[in-house]
Amino acid sequence: MNAPAALAAAPFRDLPSMIAGSAANSPAAPALIDGDHRLDYAGLDALMDRVAAALQRDGLRPQDVIAICGGASLTYVALFL
Repeated sequence: MNAPAALAAAPFRDLPSMIAGSAANSPAAPALIDGDHRLDYAGLDALMDRVAAALQRDGLRPQDVIAICGGASLTYVALFL
């Protein structure tokens, strides 16, 4: 199976960077759907930023390890990312 040329030529990026790019290019496009709850790319990017800021505020630093305990939800996905 051949990858589209744009994907084959694109440099590897981490998931948060790819989501930020999607938020910049298509902010209203759906990113996550959980039943009746929907989050577009702009909302997901903003939620990820809020989660990261809260973790940093609480003392988490790069390379620290955390455990995530919770049910599947949009917030869980943002925390994971």
